[in-house]
Amino acid sequence: MAYDVVELLAEAYMDTVSLIRGNLGRPALPKEKRIYFMSKRCTVAESGLLFSGGDPIPFSFKLEPTSGNGLIDSYVGVDFSIVYKITVSMKRKNETKLLENVAKFDCRVPGSGILPELGRGFKS
Repeated sequence: MAYDVVELLAEAYMDTVSLIRGNLGRPALPKEKRIYFMSKRCTVAESGLLFSGGDPIPFSFKLEPTSGNGLIDSYVGVDFSIVYKITVSMKRKNETKLLENVAKFDCRVPGSGILPELGRGFKS
């Protein structure tokens, strides 16, 4: 399969959706109302071919804040969640439709979260 471009969008944000409440919880926040910690878009590959059973296209990105908010640990709560998500999209040659796949992942950020010796997040 020939493609024009493969792009990656890596995001970290706070949302009102909770896996704990499922369909009984609040709906997801619109993108413009989310609190973002990271939103990065990059091109992974351009103008190439994918073969059935062939090698995957490797990619990587650096976890770093892209807003005034620092990164914090992923979290699933009753009223909100901190979501880390990657969306990879591919545009095939001579087509306008994008193929997309989304994956969420858990992340522990050094220096954030609970300090076990204090039982809270900040030293006083």
